[in-house]
Amino acid sequence: MHKDLWRGRLKDNKIDSKIKQYISSIEDDKRIIEIDIDVAESHCLMLYKQGYITKKEIKLILTGFENARKQWQEGKLKLDTENFNDIHPAIEKYIIDMTDIEVGGKIHSAKSRNDQVCADIRISARNDIIKIIDMVISFNETLIKISQSHIDTVMACYTHLQSAQTTSFAHYLLSYVDVLNRDIEKLFEIYSRINLNPLGAGALAGSSLKIDRYYTSKLLGFDGIIENTIDAVSNRDFMLELGCELGNIMVTLSRIAEDLIIWSTQEFNIVALDDKVADISTAMPQKKNPDPLELLRGKTSTVIGLVNQLFIIGKGLPTGYNRDLQETKISLWKIIDITVSSLDIIKTVFETLTINKERMKELVIRNYVLATDLVEYLILKKNISFRQANYLVGNIVRKMVSGLIYLKDITPDTIERISLESIGKKIILTKDEINKVFDPYESITRKTNIGSPSPEEVKRMISIRKQVLNNNNKKLTELKVRLKNSHKLLTSTINELIR
Repeated sequence: MHKDLWRGRLKDNKIDSKIKQYISSIEDDKRIIEIDIDVAESHCLMLYKQGYITKKEIKLILTGFENARKQWQEGKLKLDTENFNDIHPAIEKYIIDMTDIEVGGKIHSAKSRNDQVCADIRISARNDIIKIIDMVISFNETLIKISQSHIDTVMACYTHLQSAQTTSFAHYLLSYVDVLNRDIEKLFEIYSRINLNPLGAGALAGSSLKIDRYYTSKLLGFDGIIENTIDAVSNRDFMLELGCELGNIMVTLSRIAEDLIIWSTQEFNIVALDDKVADISTAMPQKKNPDPLELLRGKTSTVIGLVNQLFIIGKGLPTGYNRDLQETKISLWKIIDITVSSLDIIKTVFETLTINKERMKELVIRNYVLATDLVEYLILKKNISFRQANYLVGNIVRKMVSGLIYLKDITPDTIERISLESIGKKIILTKDEINKVFDPYESITRKTNIGSPSPEEVKRMISIRKQVLNNNNKKLTELKVRLKNSHKLLTSTINELIR
């Protein structure tokens, strides 16, 4: 019954089965069924408020929607997927069948699939943003907790993947805390642009029925409306912005994963993955493979490709809704799901990670990382220019490398001889001076400028980052409370009418 009411323009009332399957989004739309019900209920409550639906009719309609929700939660919801290729008319048909065409046929008044799906996607996206912010905050809490135990853990940092200078493991971790804090800031900003109501825009140009877009915004927890009705249904810039930011997060996680993969090799051996997060080789019994981290790198490429797909879909579309946009929500949801799972995995890896402090210190000593410390000591104490000092130390390192001698083992006589040969000046350092310059821990304590790895400076940064985390947690809690209150309003309004 009523199967032909959606195809009045077309002579053939039944779409070709191959075409229906090709254009169908029913399976993907299952992700937003309950959101779609919330949106449809809010719209109907608005129509009731504006006098287009009677009290008796709204009770029947809302009862139908709530039955659909209950059946969905119990896995019993049966929708007409034979005649409909997306969730919105399928649910509308369900309500019509539960009431009748005179009642259920009113629920789509002053509404289109176009504004409805935009509302659904925005609500789904804002919920996902809240979840991801929560996860990034939690990951940062883990990094800060670990950093507190490694303020004095000296390690070599790298440029061009070559040993560069000394830092601490805490200093390294805080560098990513700061990157991820910027991501949290951006996600809050994106949330503010996503949490706007497109409902009431209709197919494109609104409606001549007198509707109240601010009322549906209040019921659905939106912070405002997207004013221009063409803009409300045509543009997916909010999806591009969110996709790009999640791609940004994934690139950061991929870089961290790359570090851990390299550092967990036998050649580096400065970290060890817990057995629970590693995999094995089926052929080589000695192998302990960092598969989750490798897949995180691979999934980052997938996310970048999906973000590119969002841009490609949108770049050639004319103004107005076009069915191509159906593909954008699929791409965005994949991006979201990969980001969520990757944040979960990387946090688990760090929570179980073993740090080899002695090996970190050994690599600082063995790999001539302290050469720059000697350059700066010569500038400070021996009154020579940077370029002379740099050239001298470069010559010293070359001789030490060729003789397989560590910098800490260099003698005052050797420095005097090489300085005369290289810069024409006799530079005299005592053995005590040499020992102090080439002490790994002394190296980081000398770096006291803002943002440097000295223990006191790192402690200061940790304290500030903790406060940032607290502020972000408070801000996130406020968003959750606002959404909870709006949903409570929607639920109470429904219950009052159907009881």
